[in-house]
Amino acid sequence: MVDFQHALFSSLLGIMLEDTEKRIDFVKLHGEMSQHDRAEVFNRFREATSGALFTTDVTSRGQYVPQVDLIVQCCVPLQPEEYVHRAGRTARIGAKGKVVLLLFPSEVGFLDVFAQRNIQLDQWELKGVLLKVFTIKSQILEARTDPGQKPKTMEDFVAALQLIFESEVCKEAALQAMAKKDFLSHVRSHASYPLAALHLGHLAKAYCLRETPSTLGAQTSPREARHAFRTRKQAGETCEATREEYEAANPCELNCRPEGERFYYRHSPKTIDGTRCHDDGSLDVCINGACMPVGCDKMLGSDAVEDKCRKCRGDGTSCSTIEGVFDLDNLEVGYNDILLIPTGATNIRIEEKFPTNNNLAVRNKTGYYYLNGNWRIEFPRSIRFAGTVFHYERRNHGAIAPESLVALGPTTETILIVLLYQEKNLGITYEYSVPVGVSQPQPGTYIWNSGDFGECSQTCGGGMQSRPVYCSNAITFERVPDDLCNPTIKPQATKVCNPEPCPASWYVGEWEKCSKTCVNSTQFRLVFCHYQTEGGIVLANDSDCLSSVGPKPERLRECSSEAECASWEAGNWTEASGASLGLSGGRPSAGCL
Repeated sequence: MVDFQHALFSSLLGIMLEDTEKRIDFVKLHGEMSQHDRAEVFNRFREATSGALFTTDVTSRGQYVPQVDLIVQCCVPLQPEEYVHRAGRTARIGAKGKVVLLLFPSEVGFLDVFAQRNIQLDQWELKGVLLKVFTIKSQILEARTDPGQKPKTMEDFVAALQLIFESEVCKEAALQAMAKKDFLSHVRSHASYPLAALHLGHLAKAYCLRETPSTLGAQTSPREARHAFRTRKQAGETCEATREEYEAANPCELNCRPEGERFYYRHSPKTIDGTRCHDDGSLDVCINGACMPVGCDKMLGSDAVEDKCRKCRGDGTSCSTIEGVFDLDNLEVGYNDILLIPTGATNIRIEEKFPTNNNLAVRNKTGYYYLNGNWRIEFPRSIRFAGTVFHYERRNHGAIAPESLVALGPTTETILIVLLYQEKNLGITYEYSVPVGVSQPQPGTYIWNSGDFGECSQTCGGGMQSRPVYCSNAITFERVPDDLCNPTIKPQATKVCNPEPCPASWYVGEWEKCSKTCVNSTQFRLVFCHYQTEGGIVLANDSDCLSSVGPKPERLRECSSEAECASWEAGNWTEASGASLGLSGGRPSAGCL
């Protein structure tokens, strides 16, 4: 914590105040420093006109720190005696001890403990303290805020100052790493405090972190924690992550099962701080080997829970629950829509009553599958879609178990639960909640359903895709005649695909018939360069094809027939056959060969 606070204040306030008479020399002291470095720190602090020493109580205990005017305690002392001891550093001869104790709202209970020891503390109004800081240098934000965003009130000043600190931590990787480390250390130390709750969101702000606690102190799942261990090479053994690991009595132990064995080995009594205790969506986190409850109000130690509407500490009256069983069995082999879940649904649970060879799938209204589409069955996993995380569980490695799908919600779009039907349906239970006022399908209403688009008929130039579109009962999803649905809102069954033009290519037609059926004949065919587009064929210059495809195919060739062409042949004249009219003569024989 010392390194982070010192680096942050040196980086920001040191620069902000360096051109004023209030320049502060920031120094740090912690247990990992050598004796030589400690001596230099003491000398620098003693010689500074205005100095601030960041140190831990343990490190500074027993050390003589001269010329101390004020002690600022950022962490609450566990015992009143520790507070008195720290105050004594400023109670030199002729002077009273001056100490400022910073308390979170959840830590105000310590004042009662002090009162029992006759230690009375005066409360300082935060506004007055900040006003003094503002007076020191009112132009502190001028170089870091837009002209139209100058702070006008003390609240504006505080908000702007917080954003400056957060921005500095966000852009400096080293500062951010120190802030996250100290955040987790603070949460871990809180486990030993006699307090009821600690607001993780407020604590993150105190460390200038913009991320929510769900991505900081509780970002690691049990599986991830064991995977982090598993990736460290271990001599001769491998840890296999299974669900039983974190179902043990203490979910914050690092228990692993060697591959191929049935026993578990405890590698460590503590898993990584900040690991979620369970994978069921709860916020409880492991701190120092113990599972610490985190309520829906994100208070460490809180017992606040969400109702079925996902309202923290709600009474469940702001939403209604829909539940039932889908047990129709007159289904076609393949994908069948069984349930429509509207936008805004919460606490969704879909589960087979008995194990079968059927599979659950999920798609949106356009036919896009988020889970188990196109006959590709996925492994059990958590997947984010429709604005929430769905936890998909199914049988694995030959085990017999019903499939289930669970999500907290709320969903950001309408989704359809689909059954990949392969054998008898033994029943599927469903339950979800929707906000009051969200319309639900009524008996006797029908809706259009659509399947997936098939493959495109063309790889370029504008092909076509088609899909099945049919009418079904809005509640049971049983298929009915199309005329029961509104034809004006029927989804399109076909669409254009791959509309980008194809590369230039030669169009080569069929050879025409030979000009003759014998030798010395020729054939012709149509050859030209073209582009195939969505609108049809577009002619192009031959140079486009010559550069991208190659030489132009031949358009004219000789026929390959060896037959000789037909011709007339004339023979010799024959003798006259007679002279019936006093004439004589003859005629030659002739034929076509």
